[in-house]
Amino acid sequence: MKKVQEVRGGSIGRVLGVDTYSPVSYEPTHPNLFWYGIHSVEMLFTLMKTGCKRVKRQTTTQYYIVTGDWGDGRIGNYRGLKNKMQKYGGQVFGEEGVSYENFYPLIDAILHYLNTGEVPVQPDETIEIFAFMEAANESTTNNENWVLIDDILTKAGYK
Repeated sequence: MKKVQEVRGGSIGRVLGVDTYSPVSYEPTHPNLFWYGIHSVEMLFTLMKTGCKRVKRQTTTQYYIVTGDWGDGRIGNYRGLKNKMQKYGGQVFGEEGVSYENFYPLIDAILHYLNTGEVPVQPDETIEIFAFMEAANESTTNNENWVLIDDILTKAGYK
């Protein structure tokens, strides 16, 4: 997405924080965020880049929120909207401004990949995205406490 890539490239200065949101939809063959949540989590990482240190997930009847702490004062949040709320988007907070993001152009990047085979996201970023989502799952089963990304990567054999 052009606007997201502009922000990633510095159009509002260094990204200080991101809040993304999308509907929550579950599929029995996928753990929680791995079905619908991945789209907004991917956007979170596109804007925040790699380097997340720990993750915490909290759940209510209306939504769940996953907070990532990048360890340098920057925080990124993903909010999963329940009860058939069908909105996608987010806000990015930079040193030089704030930018609202609409995720609908995401489908263009997906189609480009399917048609060309050109990978839009580097493997290290993809691995950290999956570690973030798995840490969110572990936080849920661990009384909604913080889970270290490095612990997830170690368990998976990446560290």
